[in-house]
Parts: sequence; structure tokens; C-alpha cells
Amino acid sequence: MLVVADASPLVGLIKIGHVDVLAGLYGAVVIPPQVAAELADPRRPAEVRARIASALPGIVALWCAGVLVLSIRYLGGWRLVQRMDRTARPLRGGGQ
Repeated sequence: MLVVADASPLVGLIKIGHVDVLAGLYGAVVIPPQVAAELADPRRPAEVRARIASALPGIVALWCAGVLVLSIRYLGGWRLVQRMDRTARPLRGGGQ
């Protein structure tokens, strides 16, 4: 299961040392780049910045994989519509 997390619950879980609970419950946790930037903000506690810095390559990889999967799905739909357009025939009797 995939969860898009907001910064607030992640900060709380990092502070108490239980951020791994999310991965145990959901398998994969993906956060948007805006949330990653918010977590890496210099005003955040050092433990939060360190945790997000170590997880950032994985977050980026999962984000890219999601973009790739959705792009392939989109292209598959486009190909289906193109095929339907080429093979479409008018209804008998004018469709009335």
C-alpha cells in the first residue's frame, strides 16, 4: 500500500524515533518533493533533517517510478483510443 504523507506526522514520528512504523504498516511511504523540502528546512531539528537526507534518494526513486508507471498507463490509453479510431465503423441503419 502507498501513503502520501504530510510533514507533521513524519516530524512527530521522527522525533519519537518511530518513523519506521509507517513502512511496517503500509510497505512504502512516498512524500511529494514539497514535503521533502519542508522537512529539510534549516529551521527543522537536526534529527529530522538527517533522517530526510538519508531517505531522499529512495523518495526520489519512488516518485520517478510512479511517474513512469502513470506515463506508461497514459500511453496505453492513448494507443487504445488510436486503435479504436482506426477500426471504428458506422452503425447499420444510421444509428437512429
